[in-house]
Amino acid sequence: MIAIALLGLFWGLAEYFGPRLLNIPSGSNDSSGSQGTANMNVTLLIDFGNGTKLWFNDTKVARTENFYTVTYNDVRGDLEAVWNGYPINAHLVYKIMGYGCGSTSPGCNGYWSLWVWNASIGCWSYSEVGADLVSVQGVTMVAWYFADNDPHSFPGNCS
Repeated sequence: MIAIALLGLFWGLAEYFGPRLLNIPSGSNDSSGSQGTANMNVTLLIDFGNGTKLWFNDTKVARTENFYTVTYNDVRGDLEAVWNGYPINAHLVYKIMGYGCGSTSPGCNGYWSLWVWNASIGCWSYSEVGADLVSVQGVTMVAWYFADNDPHSFPGNCS
């Protein structure tokens, strides 16, 4: 019983203080699938907007990857998206791990938004581009946030 209480306490602290307090790896530790390429570690948060959050900490990826590929690999392909060509050149993500709205789901108003961690001021910034255009070389932590309303309601945002 004490162990369960302590585990709950640690999880609560990890969610409150973010991914750097407790480095609890989840998901795949090698998202790249490539050998011989310089690798780096990145962190991905999936916030379902209902209190459920999944952290994929220190996922090893090739420096040439983008966060769409990181997301796809971390969730082991369990996402639904549609490619939008020029001028967007990125995927529109509808569902992650079975959660979200299909492209033709009547009555579903929610959507996934992408957030980039701004380490210099310690908060999340709304991404103006799709995950395909967010390189792991320039950003090492992103979050997907599912919202039924204004995406700027993401907790911890910079605004």
